[in-house]
Amino acid sequence: AEAQNSRNNAEKLVSFLIEDFYAELAPTGRLETLGKLAQKTVGYYDSLPPQQVTAQTQINRAMALVREGAALNAVGKIDEGSKNLTDAQAVFEKLHAGGDHSEAVVYGLALALHEQGKTVIRGGRGSAAQLQQAADLLKPLVYGPSPSQRVRQLYGDDLNYLSHTQSTAQGVETCEEARKVLAGIGALDLSDLNATSSYADTADSEARNLVALGKLDAAQKL
Repeated sequence: AEAQNSRNNAEKLVSFLIEDFYAELAPTGRLETLGKLAQKTVGYYDSLPPQQVTAQTQINRAMALVREGAALNAVGKIDEGSKNLTDAQAVFEKLHAGGDHSEAVVYGLALALHEQGKTVIRGGRGSAAQLQQAADLLKPLVYGPSPSQRVRQLYGDDLNYLSHTQSTAQGVETCEEARKVLAGIGALDLSDLNATSSYADTADSEARNLVALGKLDAAQKL
């Protein structure tokens, strides 16, 4: 019982490091530190005996793989980053197909797809289909009862990237939706600076589409 209690406390700490602490550190651009943190987390889970691997352990490890994959991609280690992301996606897909539709699994799967898909706008390996799949997974949570901050933030970010793969008119509509979601989590009153940053970037994306449509006054307002 003492050993199990110690492990539970350890996993809570690891979960904090890979989620809350990671989110706090991400805007600073400390990619090397983030990558090491995620790598150590994956190593911790890989060291557990098979009989101690639970569904929650699989979720936590897959999330650490996503974080490590994103950090690797950001520093140009595309092959390694892609492997981590596809491995994580496979874990989340298996859990989801097995009936686990919890926020942790849906968010994890959507994040893995988003991190892969967003590279499409810079000629990377990602695809618009991955961005759309991520949006489709998140949308029921976003418009359901009591959506979490992280779900709405990811949905807004994903729609912004998705808009770059759409026609100009559809891109405007997608950005409009993204801005509304981000405004709902503190983008405009600056209570959440991540949301504010995403909102400004999305407004820029929408403005470019409006210029292309000849709607200059609306673009200038944004």
